[in-house]
Amino acid sequence: MSYLKAAGNGPGTLEALGIVVTIACMELAATMLLPPDLRGLNSLIILRFLQLGLIVLWMKRRGFGAKAIGLAPDKLKKGLKVGLIGCVLLGVIAILLEVGTRLLMDDSFLGMMKVVSTTRWPLKLAFAMVIVGPFVEELVFRGVLYAALRRQMAAPPAIILNVLLFGLAHLPSQPLPLVQMAGALVFCIAHERSSSLVAPVVIHSVGNAAMLGLTFVSI
Repeated sequence: MSYLKAAGNGPGTLEALGIVVTIACMELAATMLLPPDLRGLNSLIILRFLQLGLIVLWMKRRGFGAKAIGLAPDKLKKGLKVGLIGCVLLGVIAILLEVGTRLLMDDSFLGMMKVVSTTRWPLKLAFAMVIVGPFVEELVFRGVLYAALRRQMAAPPAIILNVLLFGLAHLPSQPLPLVQMAGALVFCIAHERSSSLVAPVVIHSVGNAAMLGLTFVSI
């Protein structure tokens, strides 16, 4: 009940799904309409800010405050604490997966998680992957969608649906988005435990930063 009290009033499930579909359509349109030479980091960053602006305008028009998306000021400290704990747990899981893949598959899990990039602008890539990207994704899938699901159902089915929809959203780029779905599970649990969007944003950002860091490390 504490999560529902913290979430307050907000959109229903259908309205939240409409936001998710709109964001996905913006991604698809950018991929299909922009010529290959314009599908770079600048376009990605601009797209993220357009998506963020759309959500802010929608919230203002509907009269939803920061509380409705998990950004209540009184929950920010707890969200940061849960997020940091989640980062440690995620690190432990990554180490166990690394040991398992090396023993069972003679391969490197961390090596498979490397970000393949030839960009000459690593700081711009970091900004897109570590800051604006995770914030917008968590705002859409946890701040808007998960909160809407929780207003309609208990935590377990809400988490399962959120994880499946997050995986579905990654299908165009990942045929089997198991890592993304596992991440979504962690993000949902952190969001549920803290009643704050800060927790999943921190974990998502640190996870992406780790994957980006692996690009420059030989494993």
